[in-house]
Amino acid sequence: MNNDETVPLFNLTAIEELHRDPDAHIGFVRKPENPRIDKRGRTVNFENIASVKTSQLRDKFSSIESCLSHNSYFTVNAYYAGAPYPNRLTGHPDVRRKESDLRRLNSCYADIDCGRPEKENEIPGAGLTWRQAQFQAYELMDSGIIPRASIVARSGRGVYLFYFLRDENDPAMPPPAWPEKIAKYKIINKALGATLRANGLPADQVHDAARVLRVPGSIHRTAKRRVCYSIELDSVGKPFTYTMAELGTFFKIATHSTVQKPKLGHVPISETGGIKDAVDDLPDDDERSEYSEYRKVSKPGTAPKRAIGHKALNAKRAKDLLTIHTWRGGFIKRGQQYPDGSFSYGRRNLLAMYAGFLRGARTPISTAMDAVASMASGMRPAYPSDDDDQPIDCIVQEVYKSVSQQRFSNDTLIQILHITDAVASELRLITIRSSLLSAMAKNARPAKADSIRERRDFATRFIERTGVVPSARSLAALYKVNGFKQVSQETANVDIQVIGCVDPRSKGGRPKKAV
Repeated sequence: MNNDETVPLFNLTAIEELHRDPDAHIGFVRKPENPRIDKRGRTVNFENIASVKTSQLRDKFSSIESCLSHNSYFTVNAYYAGAPYPNRLTGHPDVRRKESDLRRLNSCYADIDCGRPEKENEIPGAGLTWRQAQFQAYELMDSGIIPRASIVARSGRGVYLFYFLRDENDPAMPPPAWPEKIAKYKIINKALGATLRANGLPADQVHDAARVLRVPGSIHRTAKRRVCYSIELDSVGKPFTYTMAELGTFFKIATHSTVQKPKLGHVPISETGGIKDAVDDLPDDDERSEYSEYRKVSKPGTAPKRAIGHKALNAKRAKDLLTIHTWRGGFIKRGQQYPDGSFSYGRRNLLAMYAGFLRGARTPISTAMDAVASMASGMRPAYPSDDDDQPIDCIVQEVYKSVSQQRFSNDTLIQILHITDAVASELRLITIRSSLLSAMAKNARPAKADSIRERRDFATRFIERTGVVPSARSLAALYKVNGFKQVSQETANVDIQVIGCVDPRSKGGRPKKAV
């Protein structure tokens, strides 16, 4: 064995133990020693290397390992496939890194960011060595404050803790990355990090499902030390594994129903969740359109955009209902009592409500079937459980074939679901909230004039810094990547003219003037 800590010595066994679905894909990326600047002026900190099918990892790793020697990372969770285009460095499929593309949730994790004595005054525990942090983590496991980790890793300066996940219905596999499972996954990661920080370990406040962590056996360029993964075995010689329900129970996530529970945030919705098309391109609730758009319609006297608002409202309500479902730890039978003292509206009724929202969001019935079945499987107990429970496909078909759609006011939904202002604020619900919270959110939006001024100040600073006057199309793209949303090419062209430049590609354009 090579004991030189500055020489890579890759450990594929650790990656294979983590990625247990042979048909899923692993993404590999790295931090280049000299990051490049992209055409929009941004520093590219991560560089994609390859996406490799798990079953082909050992066969193909030799063709990419030269790119992964230093500051290299792999995806903790597994993806359906690589990108549909080759990577320019390796020729392998490029890497997908969006939560909506995930196939399996392999492991919860914590990143203990120690080995930084210069930050000890700002972050308690930052000055610990990796060995000290590792020892404290084991003490927390021994005392039952955190569960036994599946992998304890030296990340270079810090320590990683991994908690392998297993599916309740198929223990040999990790759970599928359904939207409601991703939401609960994030809550577990938050709870794990909060527990570590409360006990003196400087865990990063990261919890997303698209996280990448260092490749075992690669070299941490700054620490000049090899990344080492140690697999922890149970009494029968297998790595420790947990269901999400077990970890949720350990951290008391499923039983919390007060505002002391970690914030859930927005539940990401993907194609698996059934309403991707309805919600992916919607603006956030605290955003305002910068302009009004008018156009002729094919049938005068009609209002074609009115249907878009109805579709968007139902998509957001479906999103909120999923959030509440996850927060409750799964809806329970009708008449049973939640820990906060409220009573359940009934599993069948809530499934029909969810199906109605999906229908209103123009979700295809086949996709809605999967989404409703996914919610049903997470209920307590999983629906159907009794002989008189109506089959899920019958519920969905009944909702979709109904001549009229059941409609709920926000006040009715708040009453049915027992959502207080405190809970709505905690969960950051978009629509199922009181008129008072909606008014407060509306008043918190920036004024239109302020938004325009901020946007144009940004464009002026960019041109002064780079000496380049972008085209209207490039400026619109630049706005988008820097957080200015819903800015069209036409609006960007107006901005260019207002700040003293003209896009020559616009009608009647003149040569651009320097600012």
